[in-house]
Amino acid sequence: MIITQDCQDDSIIIKKIQKIQIVNETHNVEIQQRDQQQQFVQEQKEVFKQEEGQIQNELQASNGLQQQEDKLKAVAEQPKEYSQQEENLRTLNLQQLEKQPKYMNIANFSDKCFHDISLCETTLKALEKMNVTKMTNIQARIIPHLLKGRDVLGVANAGSGKTLGYLISALELLYKNKFYQKNGTGIIIVTPTGKLAQQIFDFVKDLLFYHENTRVLITGSTDIKEEAIKLKEGVKILIAAPDRLKYHLQNTKEFIYHNLLCLIIDEADQLLKHGYEVEIYEILKLLPRERQTLLFSTTRNKSIDDLARISLNQPAYIGNDDDMNQGATNSDLKQGYLIVEPDRKFLLLYSFLQLNLEKKIMVFMQSSNSVKFHAELLYLVDMPVFDIHGKQKQSIRTNTYYNFCDAEKGVLLCTDVAVRGLDIPDVN
Repeated sequence: MIITQDCQDDSIIIKKIQKIQIVNETHNVEIQQRDQQQQFVQEQKEVFKQEEGQIQNELQASNGLQQQEDKLKAVAEQPKEYSQQEENLRTLNLQQLEKQPKYMNIANFSDKCFHDISLCETTLKALEKMNVTKMTNIQARIIPHLLKGRDVLGVANAGSGKTLGYLISALELLYKNKFYQKNGTGIIIVTPTGKLAQQIFDFVKDLLFYHENTRVLITGSTDIKEEAIKLKEGVKILIAAPDRLKYHLQNTKEFIYHNLLCLIIDEADQLLKHGYEVEIYEILKLLPRERQTLLFSTTRNKSIDDLARISLNQPAYIGNDDDMNQGATNSDLKQGYLIVEPDRKFLLLYSFLQLNLEKKIMVFMQSSNSVKFHAELLYLVDMPVFDIHGKQKQSIRTNTYYNFCDAEKGVLLCTDVAVRGLDIPDVN
């Protein structure tokens, strides 16, 4: 028995030693793999640096970029001389700019003030608190029609102030009709993305600062059952994506919408482009016909005209082609392009971003996968960036949006859908 027990003990010890050897070999393999990965990343960094130097030379050799660089240096190094009239105008513009919020472009302001139109005192006080006194061109043109109760088809550029314009009119509609919470939902705003809905909510929150008992709900960011409870209690203003709005109209029995005063469809071209056409037409069938309807889009085409024909009643058309000074693109925007081979595109992007580390830059990409891939790739080469794409959670996208808005410099990778209609200040 003693001999047998010793043999068993030796066998156990041998097995333990073998296990330890296997673990050590596995650990050594992992260390080798990690060393190889680090060596690969280091080699890639060296390749990037070499290629970066070549591309920087190519960029500097480009006539357009060289001329732009010379102009920037000249402006930076030499103080500009102004005539007295130009100096007075520049000083006035700077003073006005300080009084206006960042989401407004002073070049788009009209000579009309909000005090010139019949708004309730609480709305005017809220506008003063927001440092908004003058109307933009688009606001001066659409608000009078909206206050008269007319349907409107508006084609306006991003940053034109249309969102604030239709929200002011919507609040006036609730105020003048003495719309109470027990009456259900009075205003419905349909948007293509959650981030745009959040921005609209922020505007509404500022405008409601002096208004009492006005509940606002954004759908999509909370549980459907929680939204149904809030709709049952009464929500005066509802901001929703088409699919979630359609669900509540069809399935939430306590949702009171037969007293609806106004339906606002924002970024209609993007709603149609991304497959919400069926939902929008079904929503129009479910909502009461006696209502005011506003339809806004950045572009106008046959699909927009078809939607307007079905949803609007003798609308007023407010569009870019009504204003000689307004174009499809902001007149202050400088545009250009470079033609490069596909395998050198990332190197060109990396070099451009390296040359502009102190600026605030947005990079648009075709898909969410592309945004995610390039964000991870840039992180590997020691260039962390902000990124927004559709595969992120809503809370992450919202936090990224606000962080980039507050940042003085940085790079945001995104898709055109992700930031459509959002106001991001101080982008170079």
